[in-house]
Amino acid sequence: MAPLPPDVAAEVEALSDEGDGAAAAGAFAQAVLRYEAALELLPEPRGQWATASWLWRAVADARFRGRDFVGALEPIALAMLHGLHEDPFLHLRRGQCLLELGQRDAALDALARAYVGGGRALFAREEPRWFEAIREVAIPRPGEEE
Repeated sequence: MAPLPPDVAAEVEALSDEGDGAAAAGAFAQAVLRYEAALELLPEPRGQWATASWLWRAVADARFRGRDFVGALEPIALAMLHGLHEDPFLHLRRGQCLLELGQRDAALDALARAYVGGGRALFAREEPRWFEAIREVAIPRPGEEE
């Protein structure tokens, strides 16, 4: 795959950095706008660019953190479809969104996949309730028993 044209890459990076700054400040809606603006700069089909997957991942995280659980599911699916299908963080966010939306079985499946891929450490910065939700379906990895 060819790299992005330098001028596009620079603009995408600048918008992504602005999105990261907004997210760090808790301005999740603004972060989503910046990430989506960066996505719009990518030549079609967007899914051909690795950058798109990471931007969809960032959109999903910002939407989740902004409590837009339904809105987070589409960019999670797009990121997974275009290269990040094994990303434990995306499985975590998907499981969290689904649990918030009352889809317990699918949520536990996604959270278990997150645990298998990322272990207990993936859940360390999250509220304890997310790890507690999978205790009934996940078997602790060696060295991670409590």
